[in-house]
Amino acid sequence: MSMYGDSNVKVKDLKEWAAQLSIEQINKVNIAGECYELTVMDRELLQLQIDLFKKYVAALSEGDDWRRVQHSVSKIFNHIFFKVSDNAIKIANYYECLLISGNVYTKKKIIKGFDYTEVGEISIYEDDKLIGCIGMKSDLLWSVLIDYFIYESDIGEIIHTCQNHEEYLSIQLTNINGLSLSQIEHKVRQILLECSNEFGLDFKVVKLSKELNIVGEDGVYRLDLQNNYYENEPLIYFNNGIATEDIRMKYLSYYQVLEYFFNRVQNYKLLDEIKQGNYLESNNINHKNLKKILKKYVNKLSERESLKLVISRGVNIQNIKDWINRDIARIEQYTNWTEPRVNIDILKSDDKIIDKLAERFYYFRCAIAHAKGDTDEYLAIPEQSNEIICNEIDLIKLVAEQVMLNCSE
Repeated sequence: MSMYGDSNVKVKDLKEWAAQLSIEQINKVNIAGECYELTVMDRELLQLQIDLFKKYVAALSEGDDWRRVQHSVSKIFNHIFFKVSDNAIKIANYYECLLISGNVYTKKKIIKGFDYTEVGEISIYEDDKLIGCIGMKSDLLWSVLIDYFIYESDIGEIIHTCQNHEEYLSIQLTNINGLSLSQIEHKVRQILLECSNEFGLDFKVVKLSKELNIVGEDGVYRLDLQNNYYENEPLIYFNNGIATEDIRMKYLSYYQVLEYFFNRVQNYKLLDEIKQGNYLESNNINHKNLKKILKKYVNKLSERESLKLVISRGVNIQNIKDWINRDIARIEQYTNWTEPRVNIDILKSDDKIIDKLAERFYYFRCAIAHAKGDTDEYLAIPEQSNEIICNEIDLIKLVAEQVMLNCSE
């Protein structure tokens, strides 16, 4: 497989797949992260290509190499019908997704050399039948995704932004008939897990973005250190949030900062209640009232109540309100989102805003962690897309930093 993995598209499956091709619902094409509206002429040319592609595919016999009909289609055709995400292609029974080594150990076990490299391969079997591999990417996948790695200068010079594209590998599967894209992606995650368990080789799926072919800036900055004190463990969690590219792991890393202080704020709450009741200095302890306080303390051990305590102790609510108010997009995102129960009314009291912040953080934590809730109400939280979670990162990051600063000891 590998470089010629796309040759494993089966003619029978290709004929069924090609028969379903249509431009009826297609108005745009995404090339290297940029969306372009299709003109009337684009659509007419695309329809001609579909008709020609179907004709050539229909003429294929079992065992023929389908790649000989690829000359009949354009780059736009490939982006519309072959590409299924910013890192993968899917044709009939064949799926291929871009990967990279997850660490130096894996890289050195699968890629030999430096400037000129040789790439190894992991053959994937299911019930003793070869169904895929991890290794060198196919020419087809690279030809579809290469626009992410090309920059055209003002004078027309073509520059390849990736100096060693051999480090980009792929996983290829040849038995994905009848599977949805989400089911295929789940299968890929499972294969990567088994690969890690079996061989200690860790790969991660590559997420490409249009920023890859931006020239960039040689910015010069001055940092005046504030000499703030942060405890080491939550600081590690926070920096994990900064470092990871996975949006879900980023959110959970910042959430871990808040979790770290749960026990501490719970204990402080109990001590405050006891001090207010003067139980520690009184010779005549009111056991009934003390029991009520201890019961309230137990109630505060729930995750949402603990979140409220952390936010209340560690966050200046006025700063949060000012931060939201400074940006129209933030106002829309955090006060007028599609789920009313977690919208933040910045005109309400600080306590009400604390309640909504806690609800919002808990809601998205549950959505990411598949509704691991402590009440039945939250077992029905739907999983949210990466795009939606991405819009929530700035808020929880801001709160996590304030909590870490004000609660560290």
